[in-house]
Amino acid sequence: MQSLRSSNLTPLTYKHASPSLSLLIGIIAFIVYGSLFPFNFQPAPDSFDRLFVDLDPFMHRSDAIDNFLLFIPLGLAQFFCFRSPGQRLLWALILWFALGVLLQVAQLYLPGRVASLIDSFWNAIGMGFGMIAGYFLQPWFAQQRFFMGQTQDRFALLLLLAWFIYECFPFIPTLDVNELREHVKSLVIAPTFEWLRLLRHSLAAALGTIALLQVWIISKRWLMIVTTFSILFFFEVFVTYGELRRETLLGIVIGILVGERLEAVLRNNTRYAVLTLGIIAYLITIFTPFRAQPADGGFTWTPFATVLWFGNTKIVPPIAFETLAIGSLLWAGMSERLFRSSWFWPALMFCLFLILEWSRVNIIGYRGDTTTLTLLMILLPAAIIWHQDASYISAPAGKVAMMTTADKFFAVGRVDHLHKIWFHLLCTISALTLSLWLFIQLPGIPYNVQELFGGQQLIDSFFFALALLWLGFGPWWCTHFAGKKKIALLWLPFLLLLATGISLVLLKLSVTNESLDDITGSTDMYRRIVMDQAWGSHWQAQLAQWPAAPFNMLERCIRFSALYFIFLIPLSFCTIIASRRWSINNMAAALALLFPLWWLAKAIVVNWAITDNLVELIADGGVPYLALLSILLAAHTTQAAMLRYGRILWFVGSTVIFLPLSWWLVNQGLEKIVIKYDNIFSPLQFLLGANRQQWISTAELMLRWSLVYLGIITVIASGMRFACRLYPVGHRTRIISTLQTSSFAKK
Repeated sequence: MQSLRSSNLTPLTYKHASPSLSLLIGIIAFIVYGSLFPFNFQPAPDSFDRLFVDLDPFMHRSDAIDNFLLFIPLGLAQFFCFRSPGQRLLWALILWFALGVLLQVAQLYLPGRVASLIDSFWNAIGMGFGMIAGYFLQPWFAQQRFFMGQTQDRFALLLLLAWFIYECFPFIPTLDVNELREHVKSLVIAPTFEWLRLLRHSLAAALGTIALLQVWIISKRWLMIVTTFSILFFFEVFVTYGELRRETLLGIVIGILVGERLEAVLRNNTRYAVLTLGIIAYLITIFTPFRAQPADGGFTWTPFATVLWFGNTKIVPPIAFETLAIGSLLWAGMSERLFRSSWFWPALMFCLFLILEWSRVNIIGYRGDTTTLTLLMILLPAAIIWHQDASYISAPAGKVAMMTTADKFFAVGRVDHLHKIWFHLLCTISALTLSLWLFIQLPGIPYNVQELFGGQQLIDSFFFALALLWLGFGPWWCTHFAGKKKIALLWLPFLLLLATGISLVLLKLSVTNESLDDITGSTDMYRRIVMDQAWGSHWQAQLAQWPAAPFNMLERCIRFSALYFIFLIPLSFCTIIASRRWSINNMAAALALLFPLWWLAKAIVVNWAITDNLVELIADGGVPYLALLSILLAAHTTQAAMLRYGRILWFVGSTVIFLPLSWWLVNQGLEKIVIKYDNIFSPLQFLLGANRQQWISTAELMLRWSLVYLGIITVIASGMRFACRLYPVGHRTRIISTLQTSSFAKK
């Protein structure tokens, strides 16, 4: 990682995402997080009448100020994110309803939270004030040059985020005077001075300041440092979570000053200071009871055990401190000046962490787990990607001068393109995994979803997230590679089977065998043929000579492939149309090939089903409606994956039409009443209800279906969008190929 002031480096500029959009997404995430923290949902909500109690807007002054101030940044970011007044007004209404009204309804499930529509009133006032402020501040922002045009070190952003989490968690300030008085009391009536606390915060501030100066968000150095300290001071004082200690504030000041001086004096050699500080910080987590774990000498393979087992959110700041220490070691050690291989330093760190964790458990006697190794594995892909990216961005000036314009375009464009894809993919997988894991913990989730996963729910959620993304990635990947072959129709079925096999492996790693058997049916064909002689004595004698395991595996693959093809084939044909690689004749031939396969898959799943778990839910004559539903889902997903900014309103309009149409199709395709386990319920009640005894209203049932439908569209479209970015549509590929050919011709 090179310093920004290195004179022999010539940075190559390239596009980045809109800062306004990034700010808007961050503010939305913060509002959702702050409204639902600490996520301790109760099974039954409070009465909806609570929303209409205490509608006096000036009764609770501190809550009114909180809700007003919270939405001012949202209105400001929303104003700069959209251009036309119509878009600003439309998205203001959407965001206010989603974040101001629906979150108040969600707070009915949170004990200790007071949900009231008067809060949404102040939210609307705050958003409007923010939009008005954006209108008057727009000319001023256009004249300022406080912010840098690009971020030089992407990995340092993670370190900066870890520092802020350590100091500011849980990021929920309050203006309640009594709470603030009690919070500040520990600063005035100071308890015993803790030198170890001072050292921890000094180390974190020094590492965070060096990361801040590598990110270089604001063009003026000391303005950036003073702004950062002001933000930290605000959260330390106004977030009443834990004690406000003088060691904390003093450590932040000392660390910021030390970090700034180290970066200013050492410059390109700052990595050695970071390496030293990172080692000291990590050793503190090993040899002190900093992790809040009992001193029993035990060990568990479950990472983040304190959070997962006991829901103790106080362990989050120590985890953030460890993340900062481990990330700093990666940042410093993976510089090309230290080691030529990108994998040598992570392997060395892995071995070192194993030895230190063993020492912590067996010598010191504290409880150990795999948290540090998991953090290392999470941070490692980003460190490797950004390390390789820096070698292109910070290319020597002599090599850059020898490159042609086309070479620079393709070299930087390729690295930036792949860098963004992998970064977004990592973020998407992480967010989807955590969302699935949190969704499983919620009360009132469908019974069938609860039964899907086993004991390791976080790991199961990770592989299930990969399976969901692959459902969108696979069809595009298959049609892209098949479209490049001379005989595309011969390649397409084999590629679809390969995509199905990958999905089966991911599902085997995520859901239980019982859940998989409930969907596809238990592998019972071998027993029927051999034991019951379902195919006659000849086949019984032939198959009895063979073991049951290979036959059962083949049956499982066939039945799963048939079920998977019901969704895969419509998605594949939609991607054939969208990819623009297939001619009209080839598209017609592909349709002629895929439709019989689709019909055969329906026959295996419905007509030749070995279990009635799915068949009993389908109404007589309901198969065509469900087939139309799968086509509608595929078309809507492909439209979402190919979405561009200028077509957002068109997509919203189509969603308004497709969503009720999908509700009608699913109701026409499924039975009205199902009798099972001595209970009477509708298929949708069975699929979407919390259990098999309590009925839910039609309005709530439709709301649940809408959330499921939109969630499926979003996740599958995300996977397809990643595939589209890796393997662009045909006309774009031809343009790049033409430019590359002309570049080589010049050489």
